[in-house]
Amino acid sequence: MSQFDDNNYDRDPARRPARYQRDDNARRAGPDDYDSPAYDDYDRNQRDDYDPRDDRRQDEGYDSDGDYGRSHGDYSQRTSRAQTARPAQRSSSRASHSGQRTSARSGQRSGGRRSGGGIVLPRGIGLAAGAMAVLLCLAIAFQYLGIGTGETVAASSNITGNVIEGSPIRITEVMTSNSSALADEDGDYVDWIEIKNITDQPVSLAGYLLSDSVTKDKFYPLPAVTVPAGSYMVIYASGKSRGGDGQNIHTSFKLSSSGETLYLLDDMSNILDLVDIPALGSNYSYARDLTTNTWTVTDKYTPGYPNEEQYFEQILASRVAADSALIINEICASNKTIIADEDGEYVDWIELYNSGSEAINLKGYGLSDKSGKPMLWTFPDVTIEPGAYLVVYASSKSRTGAQLHTNFSLGSEKSEVLLTDPKGQILDHVYYDLIPQDSTYGRDETGNWRVFAQGTPGYANTQQAMAIFEQNLSARNTTGLFLEEALASNTNETSANPESYDWLELYNSTDATISLEGYGLSDDPSNPRKWQFPAGATIAPGYRLIVYCSGQDTYDLDNSDYHTNFNLSSSGEILTLCTPDGTIVDRLPMDAQYADVSFGRVDDQDGFFYLTTPTPGQPNTSAVSYGKVSEVSFSVEGGIKTDAVTLELSCSDPNTQIYYTLDCTDPTSAATPYTGPIQISSTTVVRAVAVRDGYMDSFIHSATYLYGVSHTMPVISIVTDPDNLFDYNTGIMEMGPNAEEEFPYGSRNTGANFWMDWEYMAGFEYFDVDGQQVLQQNIGIALVGQYSRAEDQKSIGLYARLRYGTATFDFNPFPDLNFSQYHALVVRASGQDGKYTRLRDAVLTSLAEGTGVYYQEATPVIVYLNGQYWGHYNLRERINKWSIAQHEGITDENQIENIDLIKGNTRVLNGSYDSFKEILEFVGSHSLTDADNLQWVADRVDIENYLTYVAMEMLVANTDTGNIKFYRVPGGKWKWIFYDLDWASFDMSYNYVQRYLNDEGHGVSRAFSNRLIMGLLENDSVRDQFLTILADLMKGNFSNQNIRAKVEEYKALLEPEMAGQFEKWGSSFESWEKYINTFLSNITGHKKTFLEDLQEYFGLSGEQMTAYFGEVDMS
Repeated sequence: MSQFDDNNYDRDPARRPARYQRDDNARRAGPDDYDSPAYDDYDRNQRDDYDPRDDRRQDEGYDSDGDYGRSHGDYSQRTSRAQTARPAQRSSSRASHSGQRTSARSGQRSGGRRSGGGIVLPRGIGLAAGAMAVLLCLAIAFQYLGIGTGETVAASSNITGNVIEGSPIRITEVMTSNSSALADEDGDYVDWIEIKNITDQPVSLAGYLLSDSVTKDKFYPLPAVTVPAGSYMVIYASGKSRGGDGQNIHTSFKLSSSGETLYLLDDMSNILDLVDIPALGSNYSYARDLTTNTWTVTDKYTPGYPNEEQYFEQILASRVAADSALIINEICASNKTIIADEDGEYVDWIELYNSGSEAINLKGYGLSDKSGKPMLWTFPDVTIEPGAYLVVYASSKSRTGAQLHTNFSLGSEKSEVLLTDPKGQILDHVYYDLIPQDSTYGRDETGNWRVFAQGTPGYANTQQAMAIFEQNLSARNTTGLFLEEALASNTNETSANPESYDWLELYNSTDATISLEGYGLSDDPSNPRKWQFPAGATIAPGYRLIVYCSGQDTYDLDNSDYHTNFNLSSSGEILTLCTPDGTIVDRLPMDAQYADVSFGRVDDQDGFFYLTTPTPGQPNTSAVSYGKVSEVSFSVEGGIKTDAVTLELSCSDPNTQIYYTLDCTDPTSAATPYTGPIQISSTTVVRAVAVRDGYMDSFIHSATYLYGVSHTMPVISIVTDPDNLFDYNTGIMEMGPNAEEEFPYGSRNTGANFWMDWEYMAGFEYFDVDGQQVLQQNIGIALVGQYSRAEDQKSIGLYARLRYGTATFDFNPFPDLNFSQYHALVVRASGQDGKYTRLRDAVLTSLAEGTGVYYQEATPVIVYLNGQYWGHYNLRERINKWSIAQHEGITDENQIENIDLIKGNTRVLNGSYDSFKEILEFVGSHSLTDADNLQWVADRVDIENYLTYVAMEMLVANTDTGNIKFYRVPGGKWKWIFYDLDWASFDMSYNYVQRYLNDEGHGVSRAFSNRLIMGLLENDSVRDQFLTILADLMKGNFSNQNIRAKVEEYKALLEPEMAGQFEKWGSSFESWEKYINTFLSNITGHKKTFLEDLQEYFGLSGEQMTAYFGEVDMS
C-alpha cells in the first residue's frame, strides 16, 4: 500500500520518463600507445650500435653546440634516463621495473628507486627491453674489464664490475661546465662534485676513490677527511690534485661538459655509486633527489645544500655584497616611448648608479637575467664616474661602443636582473613580478623599489628628472595637442555629465582648429589607436576637450560628447595620444591614482602633478602635489593582548611628521604629533597619518589593541571617525533629522540616516581565534539590507577600494572556499532573524552546497566598532560582479565588467536586463510544450539551475521570495543565487506550493514575475525534472537528518559567544534555544504538508508520489 493516497483530478497524470544520467567516473579515451614501454624501446633494441647516452641526448634535446635541451622546455622539468648503479640482484631489479612507464608527452624520463649502489633501469623499459639494457651495460663493462673473455683480472687493477650495496656516501650533484656558479679558493670556476653522508654517523673518506675512468691509474683516492652525519661535501674536479688537512679537496681529473660516467669506488675497485652525466650547459648541474633516486638537469644548483630551490635562493642571497657602491637603479622591461637607442628602436634597458666617491672600471663585470648564469654578459673596458648613471640596453644586440647592448632581453614579468663583479660576487640582485609597458621599476628616494609610470634613464628617479623627460617629450610634439589632465577614480558627478565617469582632458595649445579625425587615445602604448576619434571630430583653438573613459565607445559630434572603449585604472597606467598614422606624440604617465584627485600638467610648471582639486575644461592652476606619503608603520600589530605594548610609529619617507589620535577621529596635522613610543595596557585604538610638504597626506593607519577579552571565533575590528557613525546629521547608525515616524523609518535614500547609501572610510582588522592579526587595511563601510537597517544591530558592508589604499581583501576567511582575494564582504547581523536564531540564513543557504546554485559562504565572527564590543555577526561574501566572476572562474576584466546581475524583477546591479527581458517576452508569447521553443529558452537559461533554485525556495518555506538575484556571464546562461532567507520557515500556515507557483506572481503582493517557471512547468519533461529535483533535494541536502546536523553544528559555534551578544543587544539563552527549536520543528515538520500540497497541485497519483518521494524521510 502506498503512503500517498490517489487523488482524482482532471489533469492528465505526469509521466516520468527515464532521465539521462552522467557517469562521473567516465573519462575520455586517449592514445595510450605513446606511454607504452614498447613505443619507447621499439627499434632501439634492434641496433647493435645502441648507446644509452645517444638515447638520452635525443630525449633531453642535446645538440651539437652543447646547448642542452634548448628546444625541450625548462631544464628543471627534465630528468635523465641514465641512473646510478643498481644492486647486484639484477633479476629482481628487472622485474620490479617491468611495468613502469615514462610519459612521452611530459618530456620526462625518471629512473626507478634504488637501494645502495647498482644500476637503475630507466622507467619506461619493459621486462625484455630491461634485460637487453642490462646485458648491454654488462657487455660494455666486460669489454673494459675482460670479464667473459677468459682473461683473469686482478682485483686491484681496474673496476671489478662488482657492485656493493649500502654505501654511506652518495654522489648527489655534479657540475661539468662551471662558468660563474661556484669559485674555488683560488677564485677559479672549476667542475665540482657534491657527495653526501646519508647516515646518522660521521664517515671518513679514507679508502674511497673517485674516477671518470674505468682504469685504475686514473682513480683519485680521497683523503682521510670526515663527512659529518647527514652532511654534504663539495669536491672540486679541477685537476689540481690536492686537499685534506682542512683544505678543499681537488681531484686529479676534470669532468667533460659533453657527458661521461662518474664512479665512486672502494679501495678494492668495487662500485659504490655511479652517475652517467649528460651533456650540461654552462652553470647547469645534474642533481639527484635521494627520495625518488631521480636525476634532473637544473640551473638551480645547490653545492653543499639539499637540491631544493629554496637553498639556491639562499646561496645567491649569501653572495650579494653588503655595501656595494655600484647598484642597479632602474629597469625598463617594455620600452615603448621612453628612450630610443642609436638605431631609433625602443628596447629594454638597465640603469646602473655609482653611489660611491670613486670611479669604477667595469671591465669584466657581469649583467644577467638568469641567476644561474650571473656572467651572461660582461662589460668592456668602460668607467662609471662617482655619482653617475649608466644606461645599458638589454636588446640582445650584444654591442659595445658609445652605447652598450647586452646579449639578452628582459621579461616583463616574474624575472630578475643580476650585477656581478669580475670574481662573480653578486653586487645587486633585483626580482620583479610585473613591469607595465612603458613603465619602469626603480629605486625611489628612500632606496625602496617601486613601479614608475615615467622612466628617467640616466637620471635620478625624482620628480625633477621626470620633468626633464616631460620637457623632452613635449618638445618633440609638433601637433600642438596635449594630454593635459585625467581623473581615474571619479566618485563625484561632473557638471558636464551626471555620471561618475573617468575622464581625460585634451588641450589644443595652438590658435587654429584641429581636426581630430583618426587621432588615437589609449591606455596601452603597444596599441596607441585603441580608440579613435570619429570623422568630423574637431577641437577649437585654446580649447580643453573632456573625453569620458567610460568603456561605452560612443560619441555625439553635436555636443562634443566622446566616450572611449576603455576605462582608466586607479593602479596606474600610461595614457597616450597618437596621430592617425599611429605615431605617439604625447603621453600621460600616471602612477597610482587616488579618489577624486586628478593627474596632469600644471600651467607654468614642468613635469606632472597630482591636482587635489580637479579642473576639467579649465586651466590647471589648483593646488598640486608630487605624490602621496607612504603609510605609517606600527611596530606592534593590533590584536587581542595580555601584556602591555610599547608602540613605535615610523614612516619610510624622508622629511615627514607623524600625527596620531586615540579617540578614533581621523588624524590630521592638527592631531597629536608623534614624538616617542606610545604605552598601551588597556583597550586602545591608535590611528596615525604621515604628513610632508608638497605631498598628499598618507593613508590613515588604524590599529586596535583589545585587553581583557577572549573569543572562540575570529574578531573583526572596524574603526572610523565617530561622526561617521553617531553624528545626528551624518552618522549611519542614527535616525537623523529626516527619519519617518513609523518603522522602518524610511526607504532607500529617503528618511532615516541608516537608509542612506553613505559610504565612509574606515580601518579594518581581522584577528584569528588566537587574537593574532591576519589582515589590516583601509576600506569603505556602508549599511546594507532592507528593513533590518531599522534594527538596533545593523549589517555593515565592507568594501575594498583602491581609493582607500587596497582594491581587495587579500585573505580567505571562508575555510570551504579556495579563493585568496575578495573585493567586498558583509558582516550580517542576521537580518530580521537577529532577534531569534541568528543562524537561520547561514544554515539554510548552506543547504545549496553542491547543487550548482550560488550561495554565500558564512563565517561567524565577533565585531568591535571603534574599540567597543558590537556583538556576533555572520561574515558573508558580498554578491556582486566580482564574487560571481570568482565562482564562475572568470578573470578577464572586460568579461567581469559585462556580467549581467539583476535584483528583484528588473533592477540592474550590473550589466543589462535586456537579455532576460527578451526571454520573458518569448515565454509570454510561445508555448514551451513545443520542443523548439523549449530549446530556445534552454539555450539562454540554465534550466536545471533555475528549477533547483525554485525548489529550494519552496522547501525552506520562504515567505520573502522577492529577495531574488540572478546573473549571466558573457556567453553564458542565466543562473540564480540562493540568498537572504531571514524569513524562511517562520509562518508555516501557507501552502508554499501554491504561494510560489501562481500565475499572478509570488512574494509580497505577488509582485514578482512567475512567467518563466509557469511556462517551463507546462512541459511534461520539465515538470518531471522539477519533481525529481525536489525529491533528490529532500532525500539529500534538505533531508531532516542533514538539516538537524547543520543547525546543531552552527549552534555549537555560536553558543560560547551568546552571553556577550545577549548582554549587548538583549534576549536570553532560553529564548534563543526556544527560537532554534521552533525553527527546526517548522522546517523538518514541513515536508509532509508540503508533499500533500505538491500532490494536490500537480494532480499526482499515489503511485507517482511513491515513485518520486517514497524514500523521503519524514521523521
